[in-house]
Amino acid sequence: MEKGLTIHYYEEGDELNVLVGKPTDALYVELTDEVYVRLHPETREVLGFTIANFRARSRRRKAVLPILGRFALPRKTAQRLAMSPS
Repeated sequence: MEKGLTIHYYEEGDELNVLVGKPTDALYVELTDEVYVRLHPETREVLGFTIANFRARSRRRKAVLPILGRFALPRKTAQRLAMSPS
């Protein structure tokens, strides 16, 4: 099932949160230093991730998240773009 992404940056705490689908209860598991994955408590489906000290981390180094992603446009948007001239 396709789900939208919601991105929140909390400047006060310097924390980036990316949610997959609608917000729901989840387990937080630390993958690497200050990078947490949100998992469905029963199925262990990835529901998003959180990066603590995001701004500070992005200045220090480029990092690859240990999470795979697949992105797509909504069907109507993809159809509209396919019909528009380049």
